[in-house]
Amino acid sequence: MLLYHGSNTDIKDINLAMCRPYKDFGQGFYLTVLKEQAQKMATRVAGIYGGVPVLNIYET
Repeated sequence: MLLYHGSNTDIKDINLAMCRPYKDFGQGFYLTVLKEQAQKMATRVAGIYGGVPVLNIYET
């Protein structure tokens, strides 16, 4: 199964301490099976924090 995470950073190792608090479901590392959703989030995050959109892909 492929899981996606949209960001402005290439994330090789997940570190929950680096995750922002006060998200919709609390502090955590959010993944989706929807590639388009992660791509939109990457664009949004890059627009807010700078950098370029990065689609991180993880295989379980």
